[in-house]
Amino acid sequence: MNKALILTLAALLPGPALAASGTSRVTTLRGLTVTNGQNLGFGSLIRGTTAGNVTINPQTGVRTKSASIPWVGGTFQPGQFNVNGTPNRLVIVSMPNFRVTRSGGTQFMNVNTLRMSVNGATQRTIGGSHRLNVTTGNIIFRVAGRLNVAANQVAGDYSGNYVLTVNYQ
Repeated sequence: MNKALILTLAALLPGPALAASGTSRVTTLRGLTVTNGQNLGFGSLIRGTTAGNVTINPQTGVRTKSASIPWVGGTFQPGQFNVNGTPNRLVIVSMPNFRVTRSGGTQFMNVNTLRMSVNGATQRTIGGSHRLNVTTGNIIFRVAGRLNVAANQVAGDYSGNYVLTVNYQ
């Protein structure tokens, strides 16, 4: 037989079977629960003839304002979200700016410059990774921001929804 034919046939024959193994892993986590413990409230104010703003500090609950906004009173407070999940795991949070709209109208005020306090710590920009309590899996996010009031803002009751999103990292 021809040596070339034998080499060609040998090249076409399957070689020895080779195998490798791997390890599969999975971690199951408790589902996250996020509950609203307290609504964000800016209180009552008198509209000014020039634009201004009202800000709530999420850590201290202190309300500040620009000079053009007189106070009337009312309840003001940061919002609070209570989160529970798998202990000692990281979560990522986010919250977009939002607006409050006048009941029975189309006028609105924007809420931005959002801040948070995690478990009572110093306020900071909303976002980032945060570790759930090593034993309980709990964490508390207090949220607030700046309400922007237009010059001669139409009087009325304003409300709007805001959403804090929390996901495992």
